[in-house]
Amino acid sequence: MSRKARTGLGAFVVFICVVSHAFGGGLVGPAPSDDLREFGAWSLGMETTWISEHDFTKSAKGRGGEFLLKASFTILDRIDLELLGGGTYLDIEEDRDSGLTSLGWGTLGGVGVNINAYRDRITKIDIGVHGRFTQSSPNSNRWSEWWFASTLGRPFEQGNGILTPYVGVKFSQVDTDVNLKKPIWHREEVTEIVGSQTEGGIEYYELSTSYRMRKQDSIKFEERRRVGVLAGLRYTFQHRNELVLEVQTADQTALCFGYRRIF
Repeated sequence: MSRKARTGLGAFVVFICVVSHAFGGGLVGPAPSDDLREFGAWSLGMETTWISEHDFTKSAKGRGGEFLLKASFTILDRIDLELLGGGTYLDIEEDRDSGLTSLGWGTLGGVGVNINAYRDRITKIDIGVHGRFTQSSPNSNRWSEWWFASTLGRPFEQGNGILTPYVGVKFSQVDTDVNLKKPIWHREEVTEIVGSQTEGGIEYYELSTSYRMRKQDSIKFEERRRVGVLAGLRYTFQHRNELVLEVQTADQTALCFGYRRIF
């Protein structure tokens, strides 16, 4: 890849990272590359994920935006730890009566791990294991997610770089506590014993029934599908630069971009 082409591609990725939107999830990527197999290696990078639809229970759908800066450190052979930080924009829409609209912007932080679990010396196929936990509180709304994924990839030499296509399966769990713009009122029936009397050896009770209203200011959502599939491409150039493009489906419809520099 020429210098001008690399510069243009890098500028495009940065532009995407600035304007793209996401909702939960995150870039999985293939197994860590050979450069991060030795203790003490580290990298800096960025990633963004745009999710157009994330299905929840109660007929709710989610979308929004996420942009992360991340640092990776190799603590053991083939095992990388990630520290994540950035901003997020969340939006959930349930129905017209619930009053759920934009949750707004908030900070986001998290940790992750990437493991190159196995590489076949003959076929050069890599098996990766990945995990991540992130949490944010946009406008006092609580949102956290953890996911676990396994990927299968195979590197190919392309010119002066290495292209690694990969596929994978992801399992995720979302925990939410979302404030309602318009509270929901629930009517509850309350029955109490107000008196009793005994006749012919049989005890009778006098009951009183009343109603009370309970105010609900927040709501929790659960994912309709927790298992998703993904596919992507990683391009490594100049041995120390990586670009990743990834699509996710089934549990959510997502498009992910990432870049990192290995030191």
